[in-house]
Amino acid sequence: MRLAAAYRSVFLAPLFVAALAISSWSSAAFGGSSALMLYFGGFGSCMVSGSLSELKAGPQIDAFVEALKAGGYSHVTVLRSCFAIGNERLFSRFDGEWGYESSPEEFLAELPAVAQNAGGDVFIMGQSHGGTMAMRATVALKNYDIKALVTFDPISIANCGAGGVTGGFFAGQPSQGCSEDPADLRPLHPKIASVTDRWINFFQTQYYLLHSAQIDAADENWETSYGDPNDTTINAHSRITADEELWSYLRDELAAH
Repeated sequence: MRLAAAYRSVFLAPLFVAALAISSWSSAAFGGSSALMLYFGGFGSCMVSGSLSELKAGPQIDAFVEALKAGGYSHVTVLRSCFAIGNERLFSRFDGEWGYESSPEEFLAELPAVAQNAGGDVFIMGQSHGGTMAMRATVALKNYDIKALVTFDPISIANCGAGGVTGGFFAGQPSQGCSEDPADLRPLHPKIASVTDRWINFFQTQYYLLHSAQIDAADENWETSYGDPNDTTINAHSRITADEELWSYLRDELAAH
């Protein structure tokens, strides 16, 4: 299903028409403002026992949206996207079930229409392969008012698939594409930095087989750790996006309007 059409079907269905008209009038009359939040999960980030489920960062996303509203945004549209198993298909939803499936390229092509419909400021976040999507989405929305880009341990989709991690395990050393920031996107760094008000990059090196790195073009780089510093499992990478300390910082720094 096309994302732009999906957006209209969700927000312009008969039951929503009157509410949308009233809320739009209220926003204009009382100075309310709108925001669009995009969150991209990484490989398998919305899978539980082989079925599509809530993102691991679901509660943190909800709390950030509430902080945006408390900070002065009267309308916040949230678009969550994730890769299930594999990186060929991206699953997305505005609300309810994961109803919209597309390739990453199809998603990016339709994203400006979604932003146009949502209106207002834009906040873009992503973890792991979702961090790569967040960076590319920033370029796709270069003509919109992007208040923040947040990357959580971003990993290249092109240079680090599941085979890269397992290959590094058997080789006894990490593959280069799985132990660095997304090198294929480095040529885009100047553009990304120029179109967003603030770029915050979180990364970890605790899990030696899969981690990102400092990105010089970002406004802020924070190296983090997960739980026990001696825990060198994939938890350090996969659970960075649910770290409440990081999200508390984001709410304090970004949510006030």
